[in-house]
Amino acid sequence: VFCSGSEALKNLVLGGIGSYTVVDGKKVDPRDLGNNFLVERDSLGKSRAECCSRLLQEFNEVVSARYVAENPEDLIDNKPDFFSTFTIVIATQLLEPHQVKLDRICRRYNIKAIFAR
Repeated sequence: VFCSGSEALKNLVLGGIGSYTVVDGKKVDPRDLGNNFLVERDSLGKSRAECCSRLLQEFNEVVSARYVAENPEDLIDNKPDFFSTFTIVIATQLLEPHQVKLDRICRRYNIKAIFAR
């Protein structure tokens, strides 16, 4: 989860979205500390998806939180049905080939997709 994804999720959670799923296969590294307000120094080396989801949950405990510590590219390539239950997908930092694949998946399931860098 990069800063643009964190900001979007924060706003959705504060607005009371019913549920969210954070998908990120990376671990928190020192660069995240200056770029992502959803990670803390003690998060270093831990799942970025888990840390971000945990802190997002503090904004609105009524919202149902879930995280998946897998790379989104792997899910797009190998488990496209993973996305079938979502109503909206916000994808950040995907390269164009995976953006195109994810767009096709979302269109197949009539899911709104937002892509950000």
